[in-house]
Amino acid sequence: MSLATERHSLLVPLDGSGCRVTDVGGKAAGLDRLAAHGFPIPPSLGLTVWGYRAFAAEPGLASWLEELRHSALPEPAALESAVAEIELRFLEAPMPAEVAAAITEAAGPMLAEGPIAVRSSATAEDLGIASFAGQYRTYVRVADLEAVARAVRLCWASLWLPAARAYRQHNDIDETDLAMGVVLQAMIEPDWSGVAFTHDTERRDDVMRIEVVAGLGEALVSGRITPDDFIVRRDTLAIDGTDHASPPMFLEDLARLLLQVEERLDEPQDVEWACTAGTLVLLQTRPITVSGPTTALDDGFDGPTGSTDVFTPRGVVEMLPGVVSPLLWSINAPMIESAFRVVAASMGDVALEAQRPFVGRFRGRAALNLSALRDLALRLPGGSAAAVEEQFLGRALSEEHAGEGPRGLRLRPMLRARAAQRRIADEVELGAAAARGIVALGIDLADLPARRLLAYRSQVRDLAWRLVSAEVAASSAAAAAYRGLELLLHRWFDEREAAAWAQRVTAGTIAGDAVGVSFARRLHDAVVRGAARTPRLRSALAARPAHRIGERVRQLGPDTEPFLREVEWIVRSQGSRAIYGGPTWAEEQTWVWEQIAIQAALDVEPPAVAEFSALAELETQLHGKRGWRVLRVLTGQVVDLRLRWLRRQVAEAVRFLRLREQAKAALLALGGEERRILVEGGRRLAASRQLAGAEDIELLSDGEFVTLVLGGHPPSDADLYRRRRVAERCGEAGSLPETFMGAPGTEPALDVPDSATLRGWAASPGVVDGTARIIGSLAEGARLERGDVLVARSTDPSWTPLLMTAAGLVLEEGGPLSHGAIVAREFGLPAVLNVPHATTWLDDGEMIEVDGFDGVVRRLAEAGKEAEAS
Repeated sequence: MSLATERHSLLVPLDGSGCRVTDVGGKAAGLDRLAAHGFPIPPSLGLTVWGYRAFAAEPGLASWLEELRHSALPEPAALESAVAEIELRFLEAPMPAEVAAAITEAAGPMLAEGPIAVRSSATAEDLGIASFAGQYRTYVRVADLEAVARAVRLCWASLWLPAARAYRQHNDIDETDLAMGVVLQAMIEPDWSGVAFTHDTERRDDVMRIEVVAGLGEALVSGRITPDDFIVRRDTLAIDGTDHASPPMFLEDLARLLLQVEERLDEPQDVEWACTAGTLVLLQTRPITVSGPTTALDDGFDGPTGSTDVFTPRGVVEMLPGVVSPLLWSINAPMIESAFRVVAASMGDVALEAQRPFVGRFRGRAALNLSALRDLALRLPGGSAAAVEEQFLGRALSEEHAGEGPRGLRLRPMLRARAAQRRIADEVELGAAAARGIVALGIDLADLPARRLLAYRSQVRDLAWRLVSAEVAASSAAAAAYRGLELLLHRWFDEREAAAWAQRVTAGTIAGDAVGVSFARRLHDAVVRGAARTPRLRSALAARPAHRIGERVRQLGPDTEPFLREVEWIVRSQGSRAIYGGPTWAEEQTWVWEQIAIQAALDVEPPAVAEFSALAELETQLHGKRGWRVLRVLTGQVVDLRLRWLRRQVAEAVRFLRLREQAKAALLALGGEERRILVEGGRRLAASRQLAGAEDIELLSDGEFVTLVLGGHPPSDADLYRRRRVAERCGEAGSLPETFMGAPGTEPALDVPDSATLRGWAASPGVVDGTARIIGSLAEGARLERGDVLVARSTDPSWTPLLMTAAGLVLEEGGPLSHGAIVAREFGLPAVLNVPHATTWLDDGEMIEVDGFDGVVRRLAEAGKEAEAS
């Protein structure tokens, strides 16, 4: 017997008789501990690390491993060949006779009972700071001795695969004296299997989480399959299926067993389990990893938490809607953060706290730091905290701010603000022209080497940073000018009338620039021109289903090619749908054809740009007001100074609204170009097998994406799996509260009104009756029919086709200059925004009245009952 094995056993039974991690590895030691406490595990034997040490001591393999341990990780293009070389070395190295005999001794009797599982069990595994889940190899249904010997060799080899080496480097784990044990285990063919976490401190400390899949669960950690996720209260064993799945009958018994495991092992456990014909067995256990994110709704990219600042999703949900992936957050958040600071600096000597963020991410969703914005407003000329709250929330939050009016203007800051506003137009116009030029280039990204691809991306990104600052500046200027218009009109009208006139005199004036509306106009013009050339085109466009329209149009022949080319260019130049670098209209064109079908079938025409027609009507009304007087100057001329002031205020509001929409449109066009780069990078990373699929780029940070494209290594399978699962849970958790301090908590129970009416903010004038259609996402938009009232949490530019169909709009969120408010006014839809819990209070399909003058939503059936009762 060799020196490596003469003082050590090569085989140990995993029956609770006791063994050390240093002898058998983490997985085998965990099984032995389970057996020691009488928990059900499959019959198992451990091939100790001394078998690996004897094998790896063979001179040729030993010198090669020493060289490998000190070498750099392979480049992405060489990953596949590196894996193949490592496995070949371990398959061809001579096996010590005593180790081969031990494998035969262990596996022979077990194989007589049926196939077995061969599992890696490394000494650097199942640590309190790193689990190595998914890093080492497991082989199931191994049916003969030759296959067992091969599986053992490959388990040993997995200790040195590039992914495992990268994982150890990432977690600063010492590779000195590293070794691999192997578990030989009777094969279980389960009906159900999965993993469980006895303390889900990531979600709540009083629950455990159990993930369930049908059959074997070997692919679960790799992310190839998505389990059903169940939350179990530790005190009552009450079960909640967060994926809306029915819990299997055995789940309560499993939860009870898991609590016993945690109690006996004296710390929270991550347990792999299986269930066959109602019988539970435990396949392995490890301490729950304590590093990394601290909640099940945090993938490591959330923050900040624990501060006393108040956050709100209002005002940012249109730029960063829904659950924002790590990639898109790490791209967009620094841009938006920088934009606020650039705008603040341009307005005067404003001292900002370097570490205090303007934007945060919670449960995967974006929120604005309302406290930071209020403090910034107080430093700016004429600013007030109440104005900030009213802009984003539609009301002042506190009595302290509710009575607060604009503060007195200081000349120097005011002049700086005016100078900054003059620069906005230059920034927007130059940026928009540059964005159009970049999109028009149509660079073939597939031909660019990695470094040139990233260099091109940097050029696109640099321009995007400038446009984000211009968009934030234009938004601030538009909000100030619009509020100034409302206050000016309030001199002669009550608050309701002043707000309605401000809406009317600005409605229609930005139709050529409003994001979404301008897209609709361009598509409408293409349809009109195409139908004029090819009469059969209109009927083909109006037919259903919408996703087949493009195919039907192509079948009409070459006459439709100009139309198809025009649509392709419009779609590509439109860029991203709602978020910079996010999915584009070109990627999934169903909604493009849906929009075209609406226009063709219903002959819907987007609004034309108005020429201040409402302003003439307003002026007529003002001339009839008591107290309205004109001035006669010394020359005898009659001068109406107030009318000039009014016209100037309207023109200024319209100007900045247009600039804001132009900046946003240019930013989304650039976002489409960035998206093309990201998609190309994802394609390359999937082709080189650095990622399992191109779509996994969304799970990377911006820095990780660059590192991988340049030849670096991806996060571990376990890290990517966690991020994927967190994204799913964040989607299930729903939207953030309207406001919260530091971090969002559990929203209080809804106070559902007893009356037939609910009040909000009058966003667009008019009154309409219609069927309430509650739409949770754009994917549900097909349920909206002509004449329905669209009821939703919020909208973004990608929702514009729905507003072409709707008769009215009710939203839970949105200010006077939000996407929903702007587009509703452009389309002439009565709209009420800031309606608390509208999607919960209203029933899908019930008849409601939307009063966009008074900001009231009425349930018609309930109103009828109240009228009868009175």
